[in-house]
Amino acid sequence: MRTGYQKIDVMTVMSAGGPQTPREGPEAIIGEARSKGEWAAAYLMAFYGDLEFMPAVSRAVGHLRKGKSTLLEAAVSGEVAGVLAMHRTPGLAGVYCVGTVPEFRNRGIAAALLARAGRIASAEGRTLFLQTLETDGTDEFYERQGFTPLYRKLLMQKKS
Repeated sequence: MRTGYQKIDVMTVMSAGGPQTPREGPEAIIGEARSKGEWAAAYLMAFYGDLEFMPAVSRAVGHLRKGKSTLLEAAVSGEVAGVLAMHRTPGLAGVYCVGTVPEFRNRGIAAALLARAGRIASAEGRTLFLQTLETDGTDEFYERQGFTPLYRKLLMQKKS
């Protein structure tokens, strides 16, 4: 049966089951972003592998820092190794843009950032949640960090 639409992805909304266990290793220092440029560069390297969109991302980061968002970074030997953005609404703290610069992957950087976000959300009485896409292949990672799927939504696109 042809519906005129095709599946393009599946989005999963996940909720943290409580405060995450601190995962900060001796090499990673987790804190608020020191520089919008360094945060933006780490984000771009983590997700795109280059700095082509630096002007646009840097502007967006500047706007995020002025609002209800917190930009966290993980630094290793003074270099930004990973990033996370957290946006607050009443009772909720959403986690976005969790990324690790390629040369720092598999060292617990993203887990440490999520643990810090979990402690912030818990201290503020908020539930921590995030959204993932099936094509990103990150659901299992987030489940290991204590997140539980709440629901999944099929993302469709009209066929051309």
